[in-house]
Amino acid sequence: MACQPGERAFFQDQFFLANGSSFAYEHLPQAIDGGLIEGATPECTTASELLLYQRAQEDLLAECAAEVEKKLQASDVHCSLGLIKNCRDAAGHIYGAQENYQLPIARGFRLFMLRFCLGLYLPVFALGFVSYWILFAAMLLPAGLLLAAFDSLRARKRKEEDSAQVRLLSLLGRLEYTIALPFFSLLLLPQALLYRFLAFHPVRRALLPFLISRPLLSGAGTLLDSSEFRLSEKGVAIRWLYRYTIAPGDRPVYDSGNLLKQSMLAMMGLLRLETGHLCSLFSAEQRMQLGLSDSNRADYAEWLKIATTRLVIDMALAGALPDVPVIKRPIQALHNLTGPDTVLRTGQGEQTVLSLQRFYLEAAEEFLQKKKAVDWEEHETVRLWRETLDSLAADRSRMLGRLDWVSKEYLLATAGAGASFPVLRKIDIGYHELERGYYDELRRAGVALLRFSSAEVHRARLEPPDNERARLRSSFIKAAAFSGERLTVSWDKISSPRGVVSLDHFRREKKKTADPDAG
Repeated sequence: MACQPGERAFFQDQFFLANGSSFAYEHLPQAIDGGLIEGATPECTTASELLLYQRAQEDLLAECAAEVEKKLQASDVHCSLGLIKNCRDAAGHIYGAQENYQLPIARGFRLFMLRFCLGLYLPVFALGFVSYWILFAAMLLPAGLLLAAFDSLRARKRKEEDSAQVRLLSLLGRLEYTIALPFFSLLLLPQALLYRFLAFHPVRRALLPFLISRPLLSGAGTLLDSSEFRLSEKGVAIRWLYRYTIAPGDRPVYDSGNLLKQSMLAMMGLLRLETGHLCSLFSAEQRMQLGLSDSNRADYAEWLKIATTRLVIDMALAGALPDVPVIKRPIQALHNLTGPDTVLRTGQGEQTVLSLQRFYLEAAEEFLQKKKAVDWEEHETVRLWRETLDSLAADRSRMLGRLDWVSKEYLLATAGAGASFPVLRKIDIGYHELERGYYDELRRAGVALLRFSSAEVHRARLEPPDNERARLRSSFIKAAAFSGERLTVSWDKISSPRGVVSLDHFRREKKKTADPDAG
């Protein structure tokens, strides 16, 4: 997301965000049969850029799904294969979107205390980490002997023996998970509490009421088993404000799982005499990860979600949101969001979701009036934000094709009028199917607005965003595709059989080579 050059020195004066989504596959018309494709955009510096690369990713996936379907049919496997971009399947399983914002994790005394406490904690964590693997190795020894015994009988009953090996390996996997989850949850609890009280503290406090009410703009809408409609697919499953364990069922608003994972990677890196992950734990800039985020199909909703969040974060970092309303029982409030008139209990009295969003909009307009330099996207953000809230207050049907929850609510009320619950659930989930879903029918009918042309989306499939970190990753991937070398690519590094390359380190060294006088 964009900021004015020189405002904040985040990765060469840029403020990065990335967006992740999960795409479930479905053999229609059956319910989802298991399996997720997880994707993420590259780092982007504006909401428009992020939306473009989100759409490029969807375009690629839809093309791949169509190609796989054709190959299956050519092999006499006749089926309809669909990809669904959402957060909740027909059985109620929750997965889906996350947002990542690169921000200062703390400043001043908070940053000092965070680093100091982390330095005291890591030796304890290292001791527990080594103890676990010693324990696990002791468990693997008898299992290895059993597998060796199976191998010695390979000449007899090959099929039965192989199935026994598979069952044993599956049992070992479940046993390891049963032991590892509580063990590491307890071991990582002090670090989780450290992040809870010190990481991104001013931003999280100012941002929370906005995030609780943000589904009014960005909610995908969902139909509960009770046939009640809610604004947010992901919101109905959120359990905590902050992450305290590594259990996947925690589902917090603010997810520090990426930071806890970094500690695990740091320990494994030290075993290979690598210190990159360990050093990154103490970096002043980290990814603030939001677990409360819906997978939007509508361009308008996706853009507005990112653009408004970016602006509110800028305001929080600038100290322009000191007196935000405090929502009482925020998780319960999130679960009960049904529309603009949903009442939230705050420390300042009762407020509707709509009025809470207006509070942030008016603060943003005042913030931009005082700001010395305002880019076009910030102007566009407050204009569309106000237009959206005014439309929701007067007649929500004006947002048909623009906001996902409004579009889905309309489809359920019209196409699903008088239908049974299973039919309504199919409409709910079918809205999210790429290319063949109900949203795409609205798009083809000219109801849904598109921000980018097909040519722009296709070009984004081939070209990285215009920032050095993304370009570096792209150059490595293109070179590997030419040479046939296998790469493992992550947020901050690229691993190959020849070694590991840190993107940040590579960028710094490249800059020094280009400019010998650079710091």
